[in-house]
Amino acid sequence: MYYIPRREMPQVDEKDLPELVVASWQSGHHPSFEVVNPLDLHAHQRVNRTRALGMPENVKRKPVLVSLDNYVLDGNHRWYAHRMEETPMNVIRIGLSFEDALPWLFKQPFTYKLTPETPERN
Repeated sequence: MYYIPRREMPQVDEKDLPELVVASWQSGHHPSFEVVNPLDLHAHQRVNRTRALGMPENVKRKPVLVSLDNYVLDGNHRWYAHRMEETPMNVIRIGLSFEDALPWLFKQPFTYKLTPETPERN
């Protein structure tokens, strides 16, 4: 089990997901698009429950980025909302373990870390 605060995790904006999929494929990590039961996934950070449960439906439909070993890499709040509602969710699975995915993601030009200046996003 891992605990890594959100500010230390790579963040990926929705507009950059296609680039992430291409980069993953080109690196030989064979990404896949799946619909999964959120109970099969593991979180690594604390979630603001009020924020998660108050998300609009269009935000919850965005795919969550997950590792090969079923850890949420990006989208913990969306994962939590689906878990509480007991509804299936869309994911993009990167063909790397959680430990291997983090350094790989941080090397990508489209990922970033949260700072106090980073605008809020879902």
